Amino acid sequence: MKQETKTPLHINALMVKLRSKYAEKQWNETFNLVRRCMDKSTSGFGLASNQPLLGCLEGLQKALNVTSLTAMATRLETIAKQKGLGSHQSPTEPTCYITSDMFYLEVLMEPSGEVLDVKVAHHGEAPVTCEELIKLLRLKNFEDFSKKLEGLSSLYHIHGDSETKIKTYLALQSLETDLMKMSRFPRPVVNTNPRIDAILHGRVGNLVPRREGNPMSIEYFITPYDQLEEQMMPGLSCYGNKVLVTVDGTIILHKLPVASLIEDSQQVENERASLFRGLDGAVSMDLPACFFLKFPEPFPILTSFIENIQRLTGSVIFCPYRVAVLENPDSILLGHASTNN
Repeated sequence: MKQETKTPLHINALMVKLRSKYAEKQWNETFNLVRRCMDKSTSGFGLASNQPLLGCLEGLQKALNVTSLTAMATRLETIAKQKGLGSHQSPTEPTCYITSDMFYLEVLMEPSGEVLDVKVAHHGEAPVTCEELIKLLRLKNFEDFSKKLEGLSSLYHIHGDSETKIKTYLALQSLETDLMKMSRFPRPVVNTNPRIDAILHGRVGNLVPRREGNPMSIEYFITPYDQLEEQMMPGLSCYGNKVLVTVDGTIILHKLPVASLIEDSQQVENERASLFRGLDGAVSMDLPACFFLKFPEPFPILTSFIENIQRLTGSVIFCPYRVAVLENPDSILLGHASTNN
């Protein structure tokens, strides 16, 4: 049966009925009814016809002040539900858990709803306090908190079962460990600013470890103007170009390390030389995933440069992103597939 389109006249008539129905009721009674409706599952709201209702419910959630333990727990449960995650409250203490198969968040609160602590625990790891998430929840910045949850979930967007996701996460940890080891290789110090020295003269650039929902980043270039500005204005930080270190699912299998490949270092001609293990069966595994360096924004790059990287490393570089050919046939523009660029 074709669904009847609601005209403005029909909507006005419906509002008149609603007002007359609840005119004699107490505001608290109406308020509690709305809250009960908001607490119901929204899993059946996938149809386009239900999107206005879902939008109204989300708008009500944002409009309500979070001033109690119940209100905070309800808001956290709603955010978890929107991100496809589970949630529950502790029966014995004012704590709310946001859960998935691969990680969980533990939000400890005062009876008043004030957030005391937020801990993040990945699979097989001990919970770690996250100051950034604590700050976001204390400021009631639920939008950015939701983005952090999305970032945490993206670590496990891999095809396969839980065991495959665990192994892929282990591979990402191994890569991050080796990158950190490489960044600490001994080298001459050229610039007095440690960050700028790491960007311009470091082995891999300036590394920022992965935190909460933010992937590890490598800052690899900063302009001379920004360098001068930092020198002239102490305390100012001008951010340079960076890439994000991630792992994503792929259709085909790739051999990825599941342990650190940098074993030890030895003295060679007054310098320390590290020993790298090969990708043998003891430290690697075939997984439906691959490591990626992602540009935060679309980035122009010469195809000849990509070809040189492939020639020097012996690795095949492929890009599962949108590629726009510029007027120069030797140039392409790389951007993330989720963007509109």
